Amino acid sequence: MKRGLRNFSATEMTDLVGGHRKLTVNGEVETRNSNETPSLVEASPPGINPKILILDVKVSTSDAGNDVMGWKEVAPFVKSISHRQYTDVTIRTEENEETIGVTEVFS
Repeated sequence: MKRGLRNFSATEMTDLVGGHRKLTVNGEVETRNSNETPSLVEASPPGINPKILILDVKVSTSDAGNDVMGWKEVAPFVKSISHRQYTDVTIRTEENEETIGVTEVFS
């Protein structure tokens, strides 16, 4: 069964003078057990297109849990970047992937 992905967003944020930039990726991953916690890590190797950041979903488990399907938010993935370093972000599980565009926001 495919592990679902939903509500993902990728935002390039900067301060008012356009100095410090960071990319933040948020979203939800379908879990199969109540003791699962999803997170995002950069893919290694990074991929052939330098404008697309690839993030892999890693799911860790704690001690005991129940077989309960559900959705859990991933901890926000944050990375310092240069202006328009990435145009897209691909989120991957072992069975599934989703590519989203990066939105630029001034804070």
